[in-house]
Amino acid sequence: LGECEVKHGVRLHLVNLYAEQLGNAALPVKFRRDQDAARLAKAEPAKSKFVRLVISLVLLVFIAIPALIFTPAILKSWRSKPAPTATPSPVPTTAPAIPEKSIAVLPFENLSEEKQNAYFADGIQDEILTRLSKIADLKVISRTSTQRYKSVPESLFAIGKELGVANILEGSVQKSGNQVRVNVQLIKAANDSHLWAETYDRELHDIFRVETEVATAVADKLQATLTGSEAEVLASKPTGNLQAYDAYLHGLEFDRRSESAPDLQKAATYLESAVKLDPNFALAWARLARVKANLYYQDFDITPATLEAARTAVQRAVELAPDLGETALAQGYFQFFCARNLALAHASFETARARLPNDSDLLLALGVVALHRGRGEESLALQTQASQFDPRNPLLFFKNASTLSAMRRFPQARTELDRALVLSPNDSSLFAFKASIYQAEGNLEQARQLLDQVQIGRIFPLVRYLTYKRQYADIIATLRRKLENAPSSDGLRIATLYSFLGQAEKATGDLAAAKSSFSEGRDLALAMVAESGGPQGRIHAVLASLHAGLGAREDALREANRAIELEGDDQYLAPAAREVLARIEVEIGDPARALDLLPELLKEEGFSWFSSTPLTPALLRLDPVWDPLRADPRFQKLRGADK
Repeated sequence: LGECEVKHGVRLHLVNLYAEQLGNAALPVKFRRDQDAARLAKAEPAKSKFVRLVISLVLLVFIAIPALIFTPAILKSWRSKPAPTATPSPVPTTAPAIPEKSIAVLPFENLSEEKQNAYFADGIQDEILTRLSKIADLKVISRTSTQRYKSVPESLFAIGKELGVANILEGSVQKSGNQVRVNVQLIKAANDSHLWAETYDRELHDIFRVETEVATAVADKLQATLTGSEAEVLASKPTGNLQAYDAYLHGLEFDRRSESAPDLQKAATYLESAVKLDPNFALAWARLARVKANLYYQDFDITPATLEAARTAVQRAVELAPDLGETALAQGYFQFFCARNLALAHASFETARARLPNDSDLLLALGVVALHRGRGEESLALQTQASQFDPRNPLLFFKNASTLSAMRRFPQARTELDRALVLSPNDSSLFAFKASIYQAEGNLEQARQLLDQVQIGRIFPLVRYLTYKRQYADIIATLRRKLENAPSSDGLRIATLYSFLGQAEKATGDLAAAKSSFSEGRDLALAMVAESGGPQGRIHAVLASLHAGLGAREDALREANRAIELEGDDQYLAPAAREVLARIEVEIGDPARALDLLPELLKEEGFSWFSSTPLTPALLRLDPVWDPLRADPRFQKLRGADK
């Protein structure tokens, strides 16, 4: 929204879609369905009705006479036959009942001439959905699932069934200069009947009132009971600065697009602009805190400046709107992603849960924290709850698979990945994780078939496969190609690639090349440790492996123990840190000490930075790092029999 668009006064104009003066031609196609049917019904002539009545009477006579003649004989034959032996019928299975107070807000059509205004239509849809989702008496489907219905839907009944809702809100947005038109209609999915519809012609600075009126009208039509605080939320105005709001909508667009470094950084830039234009914009501060915390957690930007920016954004959101659900959510993300305090993160997410009753992201966050606290069953239950509000989100099935894999329930984990692949058939991360699970089970053939479908971007499962097959030349060629094109923002991944490369070069006897690779990775990891402002156990683990490659035993053991210390309270990642120590002990330390660690590692539920799954007997058999232990009877017992 440009500066010139902020300076005009208010003009308010409401048009009922069913008002005769509007005319059917003025409506979008999908808004005309029921009106056309009603008009045709009214136009049916009386003569047609009389003809239909005569035909019905004739048919009745032809059906009734044979029935009177043959029914006694039929009944007699039935009575003469022996009664059939009773067989138990299967118990009918029915889908869960769809609550009447349930709704999905489909993507709004962008009818603006400027196609780049699509973000604005998405933003209006999202703000209406967000307001509705804060009403506890409603079931509201998450945006992630509704965004899959981009085009005008052919069957609202099918969509309602897929999403588990009784009602659907459709809409369109047309923005021209300082004016905006918003068309909305509420439809009962079972029979495609209209419950309510409206057109809003407003000036841009009145857009928040439109969002409030739409959400309030929908809640009223669905007879949802609102608490006092929920009514306040519906009537709230997040900012008085339209330029700040425009920047905020752009930030949401990039934040939701992906978790890649470029998209997160663009989101942060727009959100920083939003809070600069309006320092009291609490929602923008809360979202900025989430984005900055995610940049830090994903290792895209682990500088103290990013950590401090995330902390400042959370504090500002708390100062401005301590009771806002998004504020508590931002606190939870900061405490989990940056401070690595699982207890505080859990408490913040539970606080947010009371204020965001339909938020699938929140339930997913609670599930992830439960997993890291060693509560796998609780994690699965929370993720199942999240799927009620987000049934078409493949990420939920991926998280289920991660939890089941951590619990060593590998066949079930693969089933969840298959469900995710139905929704996202080209997602290479799903193929990669499924390949990792097959590797953990010792099934390299199935893993190889999946890896053929994985892009080069998912390189770690492929490198592990080649390592297990001892194909070191292929590893070296693959990693060198990857390192040539690796973005500088992937610092930790690059350091990890150098570690794998050094190991492969060392295995081929090229010790000079191995030393160079280990040194490159070590220097990069040391720089990351120096600039990191918080607890990053993964960085110390990678640094430990690189020191081990260079033969620096004391440095390697120090960094491995530092990783264990930093991940000590995290029951999902603590086994990963202990596995690093076991591998280093085998490589340059004390193999007997490694054998002391392995029995527990084979029983623990959790994760591995090397395999993406818990350590298994199959991985002991496959991974060359354990070769020095193979003659030991204790190890032979742990690794199990070859298959």
